Amino acid sequence: DIGMRQNRLEYAGRPASASPATGSLPRHNREQNALVVAALGPMVVAPQKTGSTKK
Repeated sequence: DIGMRQNRLEYAGRPASASPATGSLPRHNREQNALVVAALGPMVVAPQKTGSTKK
């Protein structure tokens, strides 16, 4: 072992379905967001800069 961790891979995706789409944009967006969070983790938003520091 040279200090490498063993990570367990897990499937993050939609369940099997006869149709590739939900038929509802709001539902699709919720499912897509949940899929991305499951695969990559929650989105971190950087703080916005307010004002200018230039003079």
